[in-house]
Amino acid sequence: MNDTLPPELTRLLERISDLFGQPVDQSPDAATWSTGRPEGSDMSGRFGAVIIGGPNGLVTRMALTEDNALDRIRNAVGQTTVAPLDLVSGVGFWRGVDDARVGLNVPAMHTITKLARDVVSGAYAASDRDTAQVRRAFADGANTPTVHGPCVVTGLTADGKPAPFGERLADWVDDYIAELNYMSLGTQIAQQLRSAGIPLSDIRGLTLGVVTD
Repeated sequence: MNDTLPPELTRLLERISDLFGQPVDQSPDAATWSTGRPEGSDMSGRFGAVIIGGPNGLVTRMALTEDNALDRIRNAVGQTTVAPLDLVSGVGFWRGVDDARVGLNVPAMHTITKLARDVVSGAYAASDRDTAQVRRAFADGANTPTVHGPCVVTGLTADGKPAPFGERLADWVDDYIAELNYMSLGTQIAQQLRSAGIPLSDIRGLTLGVVTD
């Protein structure tokens, strides 16, 4: 299977490559986590998560609890074994472990790259350790994290369990979901044109018929 990154992700990586060359202080991560009912959940223990690349390829939300979180994530991802991407503390990009046979999840890759860019630029506050880890992962493009198939985004405890979004992550996700859904819709349109065998050179413009509820 060809895992070559799509051109739009390649261009995005090129735009941020200069940021990843900057030195950082290797100070420890000061993040701490409480025990008991997860902070940020409602009184019944429910908390929100986001599915990227689910039905119709769009970004949707779902509710989890501490007891059912892993089962619901496995079901959404379509894998019996899932693990969170280790990139930024408190952020869990859950993906299937044995998923390389499935198509590359472009919206999820765009999300990870956007978060990396925001961490390095300071738009998303992160520890020096996390910032250094992000720069190492994206420095030369060789270690760029990949996601195949659906991906679930949650908050993440220090021991790698699903948790509610922290305040900064929740704000970042809310700001980004609309952008991702528009990008996913554009990807679907492009795939339909390609499936119909329409060469890009023949396309002069598109007229969309919009159906709303």
